[in-house]
Amino acid sequence: MHARLARLTGPAPRHEDLVPERALRMAEAHPYDPWALVRAAEVMARAGRRDAAIGQLEKAVWLFDLDPPSARIALRQLAALDADWRDRQVVQVHVYADESIRSQSGWRFRLRTVLARVSVALGQILDVRFVPIWIGGFLSEQVPNDLDAIDGALARSIRRERGPGIHAGFTERPLPHRSGRLKKGLAQLLGRQMIVRLEPGEFQSRVLAHEILHLYGAMHVVKDLDSLMNPTGDSMQLDRPSARVVRAMRRRVFLTGDPRRDVLPHIDLTEAIAAYEAVLAVNLNFRRMGLQAAFRTRRTSRYQAADEARVAVGMDTHLADVLDIVAALLRADRRPAEALILLDAAARLYGSETARGRETSAAAESLRRWLLGVYRVSEDPRRPSGR
Repeated sequence: MHARLARLTGPAPRHEDLVPERALRMAEAHPYDPWALVRAAEVMARAGRRDAAIGQLEKAVWLFDLDPPSARIALRQLAALDADWRDRQVVQVHVYADESIRSQSGWRFRLRTVLARVSVALGQILDVRFVPIWIGGFLSEQVPNDLDAIDGALARSIRRERGPGIHAGFTERPLPHRSGRLKKGLAQLLGRQMIVRLEPGEFQSRVLAHEILHLYGAMHVVKDLDSLMNPTGDSMQLDRPSARVVRAMRRRVFLTGDPRRDVLPHIDLTEAIAAYEAVLAVNLNFRRMGLQAAFRTRRTSRYQAADEARVAVGMDTHLADVLDIVAALLRADRRPAEALILLDAAARLYGSETARGRETSAAAESLRRWLLGVYRVSEDPRRPSGR
């Protein structure tokens, strides 16, 4: 219906010298034109109708991609009228939809609504507004149905346009017909690219909220924990350790996709390290409890106990990403020896046969050589001691 009404009403004719009554009529006649909405909001604000003006401006922001200059004016006016908007971080989103999404009527309005709703859902944690500054398409029908392949197709499309902001892809292709846990979303930890598989007709996505929190540094939690960061659960509540990590990272920017440039200069290093220490401690405690449970199970079934133990100690590249990020935080905080321990662990988790594993191993070796050089210099009596 939004799409049909937008086609019927169209854009308003541009008249800069609008009298108040005409500006209001223009917004009523063209309710999907950000330019007309901003002009009407200005009239309402001057007349003391603050709440009505805010409503018009928020709708202009929802339609950001249709008229970015007018939407930016709306953001400035919202900051002037509303204290909540004054402190809110606005994050630009480049939206990419594949053929399965674009085949549906009103798909752009659907994706605008999905982003608006996730902004509300994560409002208390992040205090951000995700705005679609551009909505377009990418092609995925020629690749397999698994999310890694679709994400690869998205990455090839993004190479043509790398402006600041989050690059978010959406698909409605069904899950592949095979056993095992299948991915519904992918996101680079503290990066800026993500892909989400929407359910048919879905306007509010838990998967989208989960993947956005990965962009803010949140890691997976164990399956027994009731949390938005549990990839197999259905909770929309965030556990406290994860919430602390996200709050520590929420002032990050989305310029390059490199955490060392987009994250480290914008956060409190001490708080970020403490937050990650807390969340990793919870992870370790759950693993210990899993091993204890497996030991008890051993009395009745050695095979079941072995399965439980494998689950308790099992680690994957997601945890390696976390260790790599914490190592970067420690190096920035001048704690290189601790960073080296985490880099070595991350390299083992990535695996020596992977490009990421070889890259991390090389970084660890470079840091090890540097530390040995510092140690030799400090032990040389002919040289003054360093810091």
